[in-house]
Amino acid sequence: MSNSQLRSASASATSTDSVRCGDAVLGFQHHPHQVEQQVQRHLLAEPALKFSTLVVRRTEGGVCLQGTMETEPDGPDVASLAKQVSGVTSVINQLLITGSATRRPQQPR
Repeated sequence: MSNSQLRSASASATSTDSVRCGDAVLGFQHHPHQVEQQVQRHLLAEPALKFSTLVVRRTEGGVCLQGTMETEPDGPDVASLAKQVSGVTSVINQLLITGSATRRPQQPR
């Protein structure tokens, strides 16, 4: 195949076909894990949420959240916070809540 034939085949493939490479569409301008990183940074920046562990995985149209956390009883909704990140329209929340983030230590009796 000549160079001009290669260029032509390459141009037609990228202009008309939706080629997928893992979760990233070829030609996508962002790092493939950018959404997961943005969601993780956004959640970790929320002072009312205390994560022991947090794993964010990309799903079609959204993310899956896994890990262990503490939160205030009236704390923010984690799924709503994750949906504030561009590209996230759905959230699968598999977080385990272990207790209140503002537990007061018991006084000795």
